[in-house]
Amino acid sequence: MGNYTSALLLLARLMLACLYMISGVPKLLSFTLGLIFPAITAAIVVLVEIVGALMIVFGFFTRPVSIILCLYTVLASFLGHAFWTMPAELAHGNMIHFYKNICISGGFLALVVSGPGRISVDRR
Repeated sequence: MGNYTSALLLLARLMLACLYMISGVPKLLSFTLGLIFPAITAAIVVLVEIVGALMIVFGFFTRPVSIILCLYTVLASFLGHAFWTMPAELAHGNMIHFYKNICISGGFLALVVSGPGRISVDRR
């Protein structure tokens, strides 16, 4: 496994970042949620999702960015997928999203522990 560690860490970084790029780009183009401060919230969300994802892809400040994305994802899970407060017809789908996000957060914690691997800006 040692010979493949850096390549697998690169693959893990790409897989984790993919979700945030797919989610963040549409928000950059049009962000509409019923939030109190939509412009500020949109800027923060786009910054975290797009810039954070790109930093993970390139392995730039991987550990601190992974902590930020982990916390962001856990917070988003509790705010956006609070299945325990929803009617039964919405609860199951949101429960799946909630636990999917918790698992993704675990992936970010693994990057905090392992670092980005040799194929990264951090290692240059």
